[in-house]
Amino acid sequence: MNSIMMPSHRNARLCGNRGPATAPCPARGRYLAAFQYAFTVPGVIAPAAVALFSVAVWLPWLVVGTCAGLAVAALRWLAGHLPADARRPASVHVG
Repeated sequence: MNSIMMPSHRNARLCGNRGPATAPCPARGRYLAAFQYAFTVPGVIAPAAVALFSVAVWLPWLVVGTCAGLAVAALRWLAGHLPADARRPASVHVG
């Protein structure tokens, strides 16, 4: 079981390091708060997505697919506006 859990811990460390790397020093607290909301909001919305199954079996999948498509578009736009060192960090230590 430990080998299954390791990749998620590794990804969490990489993902957790990206939040501070993208923030300019004066606004770091606001960036980190927005980064945390990226995990909180889906946890709050998830029960509503499950409730859509009672309306139609295909409806939650349509909503999830639409949100995923919008997220891809937003991330592509955002990638062009990040500082160069946040896009490609010099070194990422995973240990």
